[in-house]
Amino acid sequence: MDNNNPFDLFDNKWALVSAGSIDNFNCCTVSWGSLGILWGKKIVTIYVYPSRYTCDFLLSNEYFTVSVFDKEYKKDLAILGSKSGRDIDKIALTKLTPKPIKESVTYKEANQVFYCKKIYFGQFNKDNVANEIKQNYINNPGSFPRDKSGEWQTHYMFVGEIIE
Repeated sequence: MDNNNPFDLFDNKWALVSAGSIDNFNCCTVSWGSLGILWGKKIVTIYVYPSRYTCDFLLSNEYFTVSVFDKEYKKDLAILGSKSGRDIDKIALTKLTPKPIKESVTYKEANQVFYCKKIYFGQFNKDNVANEIKQNYINNPGSFPRDKSGEWQTHYMFVGEIIE
């Protein structure tokens, strides 16, 4: 895979998004994302379900990281994408070593890190989701989180200016 290919970066390699300080942070695996230019700034965009514990950290912190790993850490990223930091110390279940990076967290094992300042966030409006995508949410209830009333939820989009 090409390290400069943003499609490989999110689709094939996966990444961890982390927010918070080294003393109080959470992370989750993301495979939905993009790199680009917005408002004249180099940006990374990631998408996270509102029910994910990491979403709380992304909403309440100004900075976040997107850390990319070699294939040998795919099992660790699968754990971090399937367990909740609300319930357990999920990092302890992996080979990863958290380390501070300015006002956020990354990992010694990461081979690429985007340190980002949050410049936009918002939840997708269900009315603006294309019908074919909306049907995927509706027809696959086990694949997409529901709120307390049983309604499907849309992702939050977080846009971060890449600081380094």
